[in-house]
Amino acid sequence: MKSIIRRILKESVDDIILQKISKRMKPPYFKEMKYYGIDNEEDIKKLFSYILNTEVSDVSISPKNWVGVYNSEGMVVYDEHLDPLDGIHWEITKYEDERFPDLWTTIVDVDGDFAAREFNGDGDVIYLRDENGLQIDDRE
Repeated sequence: MKSIIRRILKESVDDIILQKISKRMKPPYFKEMKYYGIDNEEDIKKLFSYILNTEVSDVSISPKNWVGVYNSEGMVVYDEHLDPLDGIHWEITKYEDERFPDLWTTIVDVDGDFAAREFNGDGDVIYLRDENGLQIDDRE
C-alpha cells in the first residue's frame, strides 16, 4: 500500500515539474530538454502535451538528426532537425479546426515565418495570412 501511495505521489510531483518546465522552454525544444535532463519518452510526450496544448501520441527520433512529435491523429505537430551547416531548424504545426483534423491551421518556424488559415464548411481555404501579410480573405 505504501509503495502505491509513493508511486502516485511521485507521478503527481513529476507532472507538476514537467508543467513548470514546459512554461519555461522555448524552441528548439529537444536542445532544451537535454539541458533539463529529460530523456524518458513518456516524460517527453507529457512535456510536449503541455507545451503544444494537445495530446501527443508518439515521438520519433531519426538517426539522421530529425525529430518528430505526433498528435493523436498521427499528424506531425512539431519537428526539429539539425543541419550541420545551418544549425537547428524547427517548425510547429497546429491543427485547430475540429471539423478538419487533418488540415493545418497555423505553422510557425525558426525564422519567424508563419502562416494561418481558416476554412469554410467544405474545407476550402477562406482566409490565409502569412509573414507577408493577408493573402486571402473570403470570410463573410
